[in-house]
Amino acid sequence: MSIRTIPAALFVMATLTTAILATTAHAADEASYGPELEGFNYPYPVQQYQFTSQGVPLHMAYMDIKPTGAGNGRTAVLLHGKNFCGATWDATIKVLTGAGYRVIAPDQIGFCKSSKPEHYQYTFQQLADNTHALLESIGIKRATLVAHSTGGMLAVRYALMFPQQTEQMALVNPIGLEDWKTLGVPSLGVDKWYARELAQNADKIRAYEKSTYYVNTWKPEYEQWVQMLAGLNRGPGKKLVAWNSALLYDMIYTQPVVYEFSQIKVPTMLMIGMKDTTAIGKDAAPENIRPTLGHYAELGKKAAHDIPGATLVEFPNLGHAPQMQDPDAFHAALLKGLAAKTAM
Repeated sequence: MSIRTIPAALFVMATLTTAILATTAHAADEASYGPELEGFNYPYPVQQYQFTSQGVPLHMAYMDIKPTGAGNGRTAVLLHGKNFCGATWDATIKVLTGAGYRVIAPDQIGFCKSSKPEHYQYTFQQLADNTHALLESIGIKRATLVAHSTGGMLAVRYALMFPQQTEQMALVNPIGLEDWKTLGVPSLGVDKWYARELAQNADKIRAYEKSTYYVNTWKPEYEQWVQMLAGLNRGPGKKLVAWNSALLYDMIYTQPVVYEFSQIKVPTMLMIGMKDTTAIGKDAAPENIRPTLGHYAELGKKAAHDIPGATLVEFPNLGHAPQMQDPDAFHAALLKGLAAKTAM
């Protein structure tokens, strides 16, 4: 055998293999999706609720998943956060349907696989109305809300507007537990939010999620959610996606729900990753104010005190997304809390 020729051949084969793998990985990382997340697969069939709002024909994407066994007669509606979609509830859907719940996981207007109108006055009241109309259209009269991040602000508004149709709320690291503008966070306005959203990319998204959602830890399965958002920003609808995102950020900043916690009349469970530091616009706040914002270890306790009859579940070592960072601990606590519902 020639010692020289075989290593050379192996080197060529290894080089080609490495190049192919690198190209494939690069292609996956650089995937782009349409303005309604076309090209990104959801774990269950996606349906569309067609309706007209503010004079514009719209469609609201949602997944409707039946219990895997005997149902318990309850419906859980999963409300996603600002940087999330219905698909990011995948693990929670499996657990809830396995426990007998019918699960509805919508994408709100402006997000993910739903319409992104060129002009829309975003309010939490409007999103709550849209969600209520969707549920009525599929025959759901009463539901439990499991809501994460911005979805927590929406759930609070929904429960205030439709208390008779809200069986229970589980608020998972909801934002809006403090009013950022009264604490010194400056208003960016829609134009500045738009510029910031146009500049988003996978590296920025990943760095933020790693530090805030997962407390500076990382697992390979998190990457799909980074690429979901980055793919929207790389896609042909980038400007429309960024514009709707800017309008939504302005809604979050200008429409606090924290002052109305005392008016909530439905059983509420707060599920708080205590290492969370989320605060909208914190990086734009004066340097001396930033360290005072987003202390969920304190905010969760205050919210539990302000919401009548609320129960508090704390995860000492988890961040903004406990359902993704430690799904086993989170889902065990969720099922226990939902089963312990009491009338108010």
